[in-house]
Amino acid sequence: MVTGSLILRLLDRAGLLFFDLKSYGSVLAPSLFILAAVFSLGLPMLYRAWFAHRLRDHQQVSRPDFMRFERRLIYIVLVTPYLALVALAFKVPGFHFTGIVLMAFYAAYYFYPSKKRVTYEKKIFRMK
Repeated sequence: MVTGSLILRLLDRAGLLFFDLKSYGSVLAPSLFILAAVFSLGLPMLYRAWFAHRLRDHQQVSRPDFMRFERRLIYIVLVTPYLALVALAFKVPGFHFTGIVLMAFYAAYYFYPSKKRVTYEKKIFRMK
């Protein structure tokens, strides 16, 4: 995300970004904001609930199932930083851009596969 934002800033300074928000700003900014909320908050919750519901009758979760769950969860939430890059490229106004960036930071921070979080989720989903 940092590299992408640097590249976009350099292209903007060089005058090579030709996007004009005025032509589609009233639709694009709220749409990107809503998509960021969906990918950082809504879909991860739904996916976790679906995974837990699907395995509710199992005594334990197999390692491949758990790893597939974690990988897909990360794929879902890491769409949000790319939406932040799109918002940066289209020069989305302050409120929406700030919200998108905050949701991107939340998604990257909360769902980062740290040892503590993975251990906690292994315990929740009864994986040995």
